[in-house]
Amino acid sequence: MLLDIVILPPKEPSNILAGKVKKFSRDLNFLYIVDNKKLFHHISLFHLNASKKNLPRIIIESDKLLKELRGIKILSKKIIADGTSPTLEFSRPTKLVQVKDEVIKTLAPLRQDVMPYISKKSPSPLRQRYRRQFGVHYNIGRYFRPHITLAKLKNKSDSRMIAKRLGAFKFNFVITNVAVAQVNNYGQVTRIIKKFRI
Repeated sequence: MLLDIVILPPKEPSNILAGKVKKFSRDLNFLYIVDNKKLFHHISLFHLNASKKNLPRIIIESDKLLKELRGIKILSKKIIADGTSPTLEFSRPTKLVQVKDEVIKTLAPLRQDVMPYISKKSPSPLRQRYRRQFGVHYNIGRYFRPHITLAKLKNKSDSRMIAKRLGAFKFNFVITNVAVAQVNNYGQVTRIIKKFRI
């Protein structure tokens, strides 16, 4: 199973954001839009490819660890469109990074394989090392950039167009909902397996 330990943003602003992205993408070429219906907004903490038999333990450990995120406020920064997937970037509070690191340390041994690698670029030596060690390179060390993926476009210019049309989108919130989720090969949440209110 492809899993992700995630922060779930508040529904109302998340749905507004999804609606705007959908509206602004109508005349563009996209592979998918994170619409909060089939794919769900989230901030990833750790992706892991795990066997179904380890899922109960992953849920129990996640429940314990994610309680430490209670009360943390994260602030939206800006929309980044330096590739084909525009993202809304967020701040990186120290406590968030600490909890994320503890999640990785605890859950990485429960994985059975690496996550799919879909980039056209060959992974750097550091990314290769992280993939061997943790099963994934993103969200490890300097690769942790809290963000919500908005869509995946077929070219960079369309991705930049989405960012331009959205402009500044303020999305600050206190973390109250987290989850163990199932993801597709693109790392996008397709199903909430277990949601925790903290």
